[in-house]
Amino acid sequence: MGSKRLKGSAMVLILAVLALIFLVGAALLIVAGFHRRATVDAAQGRDLQQVQEALNHNLLRQLREDVVGADGIPYNGR
Repeated sequence: MGSKRLKGSAMVLILAVLALIFLVGAALLIVAGFHRRATVDAAQGRDLQQVQEALNHNLLRQLREDVVGADGIPYNGR
């Protein structure tokens, strides 16, 4: 009967190790997903910042042309 008890203990130990490996793998997948999402969000933030800078540059150019005009004379209405 001792042999069966030893085999049962080994089986429980193997199942416990497999469960721990599964938990570690699941945690790794969750962390990898968070990192991927953070990377995508950072890239989108950089893209939005570039769009904002381009729009601001265009707006400032138009405002300067309204004030100075195309001929460089301020407030002449051209």
